[in-house]
Amino acid sequence: MARGLKSEGLREFAQTRRVSDSVPILALLLISTGVGLVWNGISGDKSAWSLMGRTQSPIAKSSETTSIADVSFVDLQKWLSQGGVLLVDARSTSEFQIEHLPGALNVPVDNGPEYLTEASERLRRDARAIVVYCSGVSCDDADRLAEQIRDLKLKQSLFIYRGGIEEWKANGGHL
Repeated sequence: MARGLKSEGLREFAQTRRVSDSVPILALLLISTGVGLVWNGISGDKSAWSLMGRTQSPIAKSSETTSIADVSFVDLQKWLSQGGVLLVDARSTSEFQIEHLPGALNVPVDNGPEYLTEASERLRRDARAIVVYCSGVSCDDADRLAEQIRDLKLKQSLFIYRGGIEEWKANGGHL
């Protein structure tokens, strides 16, 4: 009889041990699934949410509020050497006439949407990527114009060179 109790105790211990061993694994699985869903929601990947019957992540950003990517001086130099980039200067015509980046198209942000509509044909045909810039980091003309260009829903990739003319000259870029 003592032997029967001993084997039952061992069997119960073994069953309890297996369940308790799987709790950390299940917790890790649940946490990683949650982190993955949140990451996909933040990054805009809707595939995980569509598996759950949703058309959009509850925390995904809409295209109207999605920020436009920045490009650094070094990357811009590289892109320009490879070709296919259209530089768009958002400053006034008088500022553009004084100095501008080589090959840039002047589309003054303050000239209104009809001026942008006229320039949109060149934006559509001349580049794989559009990079908008203005005077420098303290200037918001590039942001404003980039938002207007984004609203045209062009197929090209759109970037902002926040350093503008100031950073360009400081890094030895020619005008």
